[in-house]
Amino acid sequence: MRLDTEFLNAIGVAITAFATVLLVIATALLARATNRLNHISEELKSTQHNAALTQALNVVNFTILSRDENLATADALIGPAAANPSIEKSRERWISFLLLNVESLIFATREQDESFRRIWEATQHGVLDYLLKNDNVMEVLRTRGYTREFIEYCEARRRELLRDSGKQ
Repeated sequence: MRLDTEFLNAIGVAITAFATVLLVIATALLARATNRLNHISEELKSTQHNAALTQALNVVNFTILSRDENLATADALIGPAAANPSIEKSRERWISFLLLNVESLIFATREQDESFRRIWEATQHGVLDYLLKNDNVMEVLRTRGYTREFIEYCEARRRELLRDSGKQ
């Protein structure tokens, strides 16, 4: 029995077509895996960046709070304070400054996506509302470094909080 040349060519074409389909599927799977790895890499870079910022913030905070002289210098850099402020007042201003900066960053990113919005809502009610009831915090807010939008939001929120508590 002799095989027909056309039949052998047809089998060869079918095998080539099947191999091509397998290569297309493998390429699609490889592209999908590559995209996923790229996404994981971006998340890792973001996480490492956030960790580095947190570590830097912790170092600065430790340095400032570790010595009264550093605290007095940081307090003077924040903005004008009362004449001869006590270390306790300087410490309060520094911590207010630090917390307001964190809140300001969260405020600026609150509309990026749903998770940022949830973080903003949680920190607003858990931290910012408490801070805004303190007159000293409002003095720090009016120094420098905060966006006009954040200051206006904080002032309006404070009026609302004081009105609701009956202390305006």
